[in-house]
Amino acid sequence: MNSVEEQLQYHYDFQQLLLNLATSFINQPMDQMDDAIVQALRQIVEFFGALRCSINQYSEDHSRFIQIYRWTSPEKSTTWPTITELATPDFARTMAHHQHGEVDSVTNVSELPDQSEMAIFLRRFGIVALATVPILDKGQLFGFVSISWDGPKLFDAQIIGLLRLVGEIFLNVLNRKRYEDTIRSFNNDLERRIAERTSELLSVNEQLQGEIKRRQQIEDSLRLSESQFRAMLDSLPIPMFVVDGQDTILYANPVSEVIFGVAAEALTNRKVPDFYVNQADRGEMREVLESQGYVKDFGLPIQPVDGSIRFGLVSAQPFQFAGRSALLVAVVDVTELKQTQEAEHEHRNLTEALLDAAMALTSTLDLDAVVKHILHSVNLVVPHDVANVMILDGDEALVLGSRDRVPDNLDYKLVKSRFNYKDNYYGQLMAQSRQPLVIADITLDPKFMRIGEGPVLRAYLGIPIIVGLELIGFISLGCQEADFFTATHAKYLQIFGIQAGIAIQNARLYEQAKTIAVLEERQQLARELHDSVTQTLFSANTLAEALPRVMEQDPIKVLPYLRDLHQLTRGAMSEMRSLLVELRPETLTRTELGVLLMQLCDVFTGNTQVEVIRKINKQVILPPDIQLVFYRVAQEALNNVAKHAQATQVQIDLYSTSNVVEMRIRDNGRGFDPEGVTANHLGLKFMRERAANIQADFAVIRPIGGGTNITLKRNLP
Repeated sequence: MNSVEEQLQYHYDFQQLLLNLATSFINQPMDQMDDAIVQALRQIVEFFGALRCSINQYSEDHSRFIQIYRWTSPEKSTTWPTITELATPDFARTMAHHQHGEVDSVTNVSELPDQSEMAIFLRRFGIVALATVPILDKGQLFGFVSISWDGPKLFDAQIIGLLRLVGEIFLNVLNRKRYEDTIRSFNNDLERRIAERTSELLSVNEQLQGEIKRRQQIEDSLRLSESQFRAMLDSLPIPMFVVDGQDTILYANPVSEVIFGVAAEALTNRKVPDFYVNQADRGEMREVLESQGYVKDFGLPIQPVDGSIRFGLVSAQPFQFAGRSALLVAVVDVTELKQTQEAEHEHRNLTEALLDAAMALTSTLDLDAVVKHILHSVNLVVPHDVANVMILDGDEALVLGSRDRVPDNLDYKLVKSRFNYKDNYYGQLMAQSRQPLVIADITLDPKFMRIGEGPVLRAYLGIPIIVGLELIGFISLGCQEADFFTATHAKYLQIFGIQAGIAIQNARLYEQAKTIAVLEERQQLARELHDSVTQTLFSANTLAEALPRVMEQDPIKVLPYLRDLHQLTRGAMSEMRSLLVELRPETLTRTELGVLLMQLCDVFTGNTQVEVIRKINKQVILPPDIQLVFYRVAQEALNNVAKHAQATQVQIDLYSTSNVVEMRIRDNGRGFDPEGVTANHLGLKFMRERAANIQADFAVIRPIGGGTNITLKRNLP
């Protein structure tokens, strides 16, 4: 019976302890919280008859811990040190439990290995049994609650639960302290800022009061001295006037006549917007005034009563005038400065346009491309609606191209047309004067002759194109607006015309050079036909005419002559193929190298009657630059054999793999010393240079017994 009563009493006392621990911290003031936690640890030690109970916090790396709160039974002797920071015993074991939220306990130190770190730690402080419960703050290991005895102890769920409760209570208290510290810091900072702001507001208020007082004094002074104010404005050299809220001029000083073109007295009661060029400027200036409270150097064009345009920098400041709100406005006349800036900007644009035009015109020698560049670039120099470029050809003018501007579209026309420019009055006038021509309105001038179709033009600007002392053509511009072109436009176009003339002349000279080159090529072809094919055909014809007589006299001798005739005609055909190849150079890179070499051999045999032994791979096609060099080297080598070698036999070998191509040319002629070749024999030099240009190996060998061996070898990519 006593045992049951003791268990019931223990259970009741344990519940009371839990209740006390759970409720004693609810309304506890923060300044008493530390003592309350220590008393809670005391109650736990006394209830369980323990040696010691403490709350501990880990260092960042968990290798050490700090005792935050502790209670040791005064009835039990202990050697526990007074320091609060200790190394974590048996670190690996303790962390393995605590990081997973598990309890680490020792029911009897004698059960541990004698030399273990935990056993040494416990015996050092007279501890026999120990339990530690981890404290987790938002999932992170913060520390642990520990309880120890000086005798063996079996731990039940009640002890562990109680220690967990102590840990939760401690975290709650810690968070309360954090929150209250934050609130206290915030309140202190708020009070400080309120105090500072209050002081600032008081200072600003004093300043505002002083400013109001000063403004009041100024306004009173202005009211009392309006006549003096008018006298002051009258003496200023800057146009100044007073405007009310409806933009009506109440007063203007005498200098205002400069900017408005009317006497100051006549400006009174006039509306300021009457002098605006752009009415939108009024709204923009009002927006600036409302946002800033004043206007400073607002630039805008102004139109005086005479209709001219001037530019001013406007400043405006609200003030009291004759007892009512108004604006005091000052205008600085910057017309001359604005005109200077625009002239400088226009000159810079012209310079850039001329530079761009020069680069474009010198980028090509094709006449059509040059004309197109001229028509495009002239728009950068002088604005217009229609432009055309023409050159002189005898008494006629040839229109090379024109450009029409339909709204927002540009159309180039390079269709050429001709007319007799001597029937054109203004063309003759420019040809004689060598000067630009500006016509304000061509619709009023019956002498003006229109060229082609297009929009109705009124203003005209034309310049003669002069290269050196020669007049080569004209550039003409038209505009649908009358009196559009100025003397400045004419000067700019004249400068541009110098560049255009040089470009046109260069393109024409280039065309002439190409024509001469074609004629020279035809003459060269005619010479080659005469020197080779014609002579061969003449020999074949002579032989063919003699064959009937030979046939009548001795038919057996005809067969050798027929073979000779066949050889001559075959050689002539090969020579013609070779000439056709030279006329179409692209054939040299599109035809198999072996086929080209076979043609060279046929031509060589037809001209020299020397047999050529051929070991040629006909399926070889090389990169264009490499194939051309192999062909030219073979051609030059065979020419040298024909001219100098006195050979009776030639052999050409062409081998090719995926990695290398090699050509060998051998003859049984008299040979020569490659080192003894004089400078005036260019064939060998050209072969070496061609081989070097494609990084090929080139060799000339004079073998024992006579003849010459030439080798050309190139590695393939």
